[in-house]
Amino acid sequence: MTNIRKQISGFIQNAWYIHIYPFLFCYRKPMIIGFTIVFLFLWLGVRMGFFRSPLFAVRPLEAIPTTVSLIFESKNTRATLDKMATSKYAKELGGFAPTERWVKDLHLLDTLFAEDKKYSQLLDKAQLVAAAQINGANDFEWLYVFYPNSSLPPFSKLADKAALALVHQSSFRGQTIYEYKSLKLGKFTVCQRNGMLIMSRLTSLVEASVEQLDNMANSLSRQSTFQQVKTNSGSGDLAVFVNFNTLSIFLSMIAPTNSEGVGLLSNSFDWAGVDLRMQAENFVMSGHLIQKEGNAFWDWLAQQPLGSKSKIGGYIPENVAICTYLNLSDFVSYYRKHQPKIGNPDFDKYIMPWLGKETAFFITEPTSSDFVADKFVLLQVKDSMKAKLLLKEFGQHFGILDSFNNKGQPILQLAASSALLEPIFGKYLKTIKSPYYGVFGNYVLFCNSPSVMQKWMDSYYADKMIDKSELFKPYVGQMQDKSSLYLFVNTANAAPLLKSMIRPELEQMIDKRFLKFRNLTPIGIQLSAFQGHFLVTVSASFNEIVSTLKTNMAWRCTLKAALATDPAIVLNHINKENEIFVQDVEDRIYLINSSGKILWEKPVDGRIISEIHQTDFYENHKLQIAFNTKKSIYIFDRDGELLKRIPLVSRAANGLLPINYGKGLRLFVAGANGNVYGFDKNGKPLSGWNPNSKIGAVQFPMRYIEIDKKDYILAMNRSGRLHINRRNGRAIKSFNLGGYYHSDFAYDEKTESMVFGASNGKIQIIDFNKWKKTNIPAPEGINKEAHFVLADVYGDEAADYIRQTKKLLTIHAYDTANVLREVLRHRYETEQQDIFPIKLANYDKYVIGSYDIRSKKLWLIDAKGTVLPGFPLMGVGKFVVLDLFKDNNNTLLVGDGKQILAYKLKL
Repeated sequence: MTNIRKQISGFIQNAWYIHIYPFLFCYRKPMIIGFTIVFLFLWLGVRMGFFRSPLFAVRPLEAIPTTVSLIFESKNTRATLDKMATSKYAKELGGFAPTERWVKDLHLLDTLFAEDKKYSQLLDKAQLVAAAQINGANDFEWLYVFYPNSSLPPFSKLADKAALALVHQSSFRGQTIYEYKSLKLGKFTVCQRNGMLIMSRLTSLVEASVEQLDNMANSLSRQSTFQQVKTNSGSGDLAVFVNFNTLSIFLSMIAPTNSEGVGLLSNSFDWAGVDLRMQAENFVMSGHLIQKEGNAFWDWLAQQPLGSKSKIGGYIPENVAICTYLNLSDFVSYYRKHQPKIGNPDFDKYIMPWLGKETAFFITEPTSSDFVADKFVLLQVKDSMKAKLLLKEFGQHFGILDSFNNKGQPILQLAASSALLEPIFGKYLKTIKSPYYGVFGNYVLFCNSPSVMQKWMDSYYADKMIDKSELFKPYVGQMQDKSSLYLFVNTANAAPLLKSMIRPELEQMIDKRFLKFRNLTPIGIQLSAFQGHFLVTVSASFNEIVSTLKTNMAWRCTLKAALATDPAIVLNHINKENEIFVQDVEDRIYLINSSGKILWEKPVDGRIISEIHQTDFYENHKLQIAFNTKKSIYIFDRDGELLKRIPLVSRAANGLLPINYGKGLRLFVAGANGNVYGFDKNGKPLSGWNPNSKIGAVQFPMRYIEIDKKDYILAMNRSGRLHINRRNGRAIKSFNLGGYYHSDFAYDEKTESMVFGASNGKIQIIDFNKWKKTNIPAPEGINKEAHFVLADVYGDEAADYIRQTKKLLTIHAYDTANVLREVLRHRYETEQQDIFPIKLANYDKYVIGSYDIRSKKLWLIDAKGTVLPGFPLMGVGKFVVLDLFKDNNNTLLVGDGKQILAYKLKL
């Protein structure tokens, strides 16, 4: 053995000294040059993306096309999904469509992977990068790239075990691509390459991923801005990346064409990357945001020193919807440098000398569809005396349009264009025009509306600002400390703002989805300058709206005299907004918009005794307002112009019935003389109703119903007899009901029957199919002065019988055995004068409204007798509840003396 070792050693020494060393020595220079050239070639090739380094494995981010808009990266996807599912805000995150589809897809894939042991751990141990890209005009799809820690068997083996159907097989750039289909998963496409599993429901996305792997020069991993936002990723539950270069394309699914907001994001920023950390009741996303090169404003803001000890939260009210805080530490230098582009001589002279180091632009809970009345600008001042003097000088020079005083604080309205404040916020302040302003401490507040300014002042003097709110305090502290820019969103109040940013045809979808976000409030987005770009932090908390937010007054509208009628809702056929119609005791009628502004007022010849109807007088899809007094029938257009007045030959006994059954507008009204009159829209008497003297004095407004292509006109006289007539006035049937009635009769569409609730608590039902009358006896305690309502308030879909006398209310409903049972016996605190059904936004069933005029209290209860949050409210008489501001919230309208009150309910 020793001899063999010596021989080998001798051979090696001889080979080295005799052959190898002389060769290396002689050709050392060419070899060094050759190795250097090869090294440089490899280094430059890898660097320039011509080919991939053979020493490093391919990573999943290299398979992501650069055209995607949103990327999720996770290392333990199952843990992330479990954490998300057990959080209190799981439904809220599920309202975000990309997250919703990401979660759904991964759960479906997990059931597929469970069929094979090698695949079953993919959601636990594999790195997953998912990228969302728009698919067509109104949809998007996810691309999933799994990178396991060990090699996977061919996907075809898993497909066989799971009994997947192979729909199509193709070759793309030398890679085999499979399209499978199953009943549970639907269609999806699969490719395996470089140890990765690439999947998507869209074949083109898988092909784009394969193409990206062959195009290293254009890889995300080589984009410097992406590398900056990727620096600290991976330390949270989920890494999220946003590509602002393609975000406008992605958001085109919901945003209107040429949306300014989407364009601003795309033109301002390049990439954002954040790590999501989830807790049970809140989550935080933190990371980096890179602005576009050459954007002067964001480049300036990213270099500004960060302030602290701000007090601005003490000037933003609790009813805020959205607020943008901006650090103006060195705004003077930015303004002077870019003055030719953004400068304004009035701003130079009257604003700049006292402008401080911070500002905020905020919108309070909307009281108008365009938010103009609800916009505020808050500017910090270096010298409040100088600010007062210069603003006073501005008013003297250009004009003071209005003024008022609230608790010794003067508020003035300047005759100023929107350009006065544009140098700070740009085009977003175009609607801050002729603003009201006041100086409060070290801040000047500008606002468009005197009533909204007064409401802000009420909150200010009552300390109802966000810095005093336990709900908002943590976010206020974040906003006031080391923020370059801070976006504060009170989600509960922000639905109208969101809807204004999306295409009209998607409003119903947004309404439905936004309900899932209302409890995720507030949301704070902080940008802090850091090494020439921004650190970004997004924070959100789960807070039950009902328990954290209170009913508040949206607006008050004061009439010239006390209200004579309850508020009625009419539709503006032009902008589809809700408007309010009322009359005062001096017989003036008013039309009021949704923000409480009186649009017009007109006199009429007496008190309105009918409901307020909307008719299509010209049959051109434009709506007019129709009603009657005792003397006349009136039809006004929405601009307040009188289209028709039909004098009545006999004083009217009750309300107007307008009908159009294919022959133009028909108008019916019962006279106090016992006759019923019918007219066409021009006031010409109708045959059979000129007059109809067979019915007698009518107690309630007549009713028109259609059943199986047959129509009927119903009228009940004061003796309790119901008359059923054809449209031509011919009598069909009559029923003697007897008794006295406080409440109008109701029609049950499901059973095709009329239901009558007498003042003695007895209910009578007339079946229109069998012309049969049945009776339901009065319940115990409901036997005098009873009011009656037919509405679906209980568990099933059938209408329920609701009766009320003084303090007592009962509900009777049919059980599964079709037996009528008492399901609620409720006692109010005080006697109620009436009951009526209320349909709330976001509620499946009706609730019961009532009021007590003596105590000026309004009540809402459900079928369990539960008083709804915020009630009782103050008001007089019957009220209405509706989604007045189209924000998925309920607004209550009620009269109180000369005022109409609009309450925003938090239900």
